[in-house]
Amino acid sequence: MFVLNLILINKADGDLKSAAIRTCADYAGALRLLRKRSQDPEGFPKALTVSALEGAGLRHSWEEMLALVAWRRKQGVWARTRASQNAYWFNAELRHALLTRLEHDPEAAAASRQLQKALQAGEIAPSVAAERVVDIFLRTKT
Repeated sequence: MFVLNLILINKADGDLKSAAIRTCADYAGALRLLRKRSQDPEGFPKALTVSALEGAGLRHSWEEMLALVAWRRKQGVWARTRASQNAYWFNAELRHALLTRLEHDPEAAAASRQLQKALQAGEIAPSVAAERVVDIFLRTKT
């Protein structure tokens, strides 16, 4: 999932300053069209101009980032996000471990290959085939 927090438009100096300001205004306008998200304080996401050459806007941008981090920590957004990520990764690891065990079980692997052919021929539904492989795997473990 892509989460947009802050857009920094660089080159806000010299001949490109006016183009950077216009670009920032365009992005800011587009960001106002987004729905309010629970993980954002008032005014976020936002667009800001910076100049790496002159150092303009960098301190303000950093302060905005720190303010966003502090607000999200205080509101529990980070803790909820981390809990959700942990659950996601647990399930991903569990799926991987189970599939690895299935692939290394001779009977389940053979059944899986056979049922794959039946699936491709349209002879069996994916859910039925999966259930059969799991049943074979579990029978060999008891």
